[in-house]
Amino acid sequence: MKGLSIKPLLFITICLSIVFLVTAPLFLPNRIENNIIQDPDLMNRPEWAGIITIWYVPYFETATGNQVGWLNDYIRSFEKKYPGVIIDLKVLNADRLALYFYQGEDMDFLPNIIAMDLYKQPIPKEMLVDLSSYFSDKELAGLYEPLVNSLCIDGKLLGIPWMLGSYALFVNDLFIEGLDLVKDKEIQAERESGYEQLDTVVRWRLKKDLEDATDLDFFGLTSYSSSHTRPLLSIICSNEGKINNRGLDLITSYLKDGLCSNELVSTSYQKAFSQFAIEKRVATLLGSSKVLYDLKGLEGDNKGIDYTILPLPRDKENGFYLDQIAAMGVLNGTSEEARPICVQFLKGLLETECQKKLSELGMFSVLKPLSLYEDDEEMSLLEGSLEDMGTGFFYKNRTNIDSVWEDLLNIFEDYLQ
Repeated sequence: MKGLSIKPLLFITICLSIVFLVTAPLFLPNRIENNIIQDPDLMNRPEWAGIITIWYVPYFETATGNQVGWLNDYIRSFEKKYPGVIIDLKVLNADRLALYFYQGEDMDFLPNIIAMDLYKQPIPKEMLVDLSSYFSDKELAGLYEPLVNSLCIDGKLLGIPWMLGSYALFVNDLFIEGLDLVKDKEIQAERESGYEQLDTVVRWRLKKDLEDATDLDFFGLTSYSSSHTRPLLSIICSNEGKINNRGLDLITSYLKDGLCSNELVSTSYQKAFSQFAIEKRVATLLGSSKVLYDLKGLEGDNKGIDYTILPLPRDKENGFYLDQIAAMGVLNGTSEEARPICVQFLKGLLETECQKKLSELGMFSVLKPLSLYEDDEEMSLLEGSLEDMGTGFFYKNRTNIDSVWEDLLNIFEDYLQ
């Protein structure tokens, strides 16, 4: 039997393979470690990892788009930035959310982050984490001051605003033929803050229309309301719920003279918009930026109307009341280890690039220096009016604002009798 013979090239290959298998483990750990360090996602890995739960209620409608879908897009980017952290978003209606708190659920059942309501706030303020130590003065100074004041209770920062809406007066040009309107905000400020102009618009043609009508089909002003949206209060109230007598006197005079519908404080958005833009029975609609987007939608269907947008009349010293504020807080059942990542989630919402994307919803930034609609004259008008908003009512003065609303409802009931 002949002896086995190995070709020189094969022998060399076998030897090199054995050397590689023996020495490679000595070098691979360093290579792997270097790759981990260079991975940008793993560099952001937080000290705490786990599931963060959010209960979210869409308290008011955005002008366009889907706010839950918008939040889910942000959540995906956040999870990518912080590997090991999972955000579990649960969408509820306001009544369901309130029920959990009224029944006294265990803290373990409640979420880490929760949406806050301007009206009928179900979350006891004692259950919210004071966020003031997590935010620097510089960070808070970048927000509209009234928003921060609205969420600061007894020296504690109980939540963070992240999205704003705005109100305006939408006027059907059909009702103001021959009327020269002043649209410049600064000029309006010299004209008693726009109240005279509002009164002129509401009364311009309606007196004759009402005299000719047998069933009072036409009105000078309408609006709408829900449990979480009350545009009319933006004319009647100013900073911290102070009654704006000029605005209140105008509304009551319209009731007395039959210039506004008795449903002004109770009708739905859909009905008010239909009366204004479809039926063309109302000269002026007080509403949010959703009105503007819906009017543009009618233009696309060749059913549009000619309209003019006027900023809200306002008290020059105390501003106007605004309830289109989206805010979130952290519940104190959240562990100390998880709180920093919850705060990072809120801070991420305030980053400039994230705030710019609010234009996808037709909404406005809470960052005062940031303008989203410089090239859109109509939306820019609504955006500019935010500089005049007053402090809201997330907790303080809540009794006052509820009382104002009840008084207003009683006034309307008196005129109905």
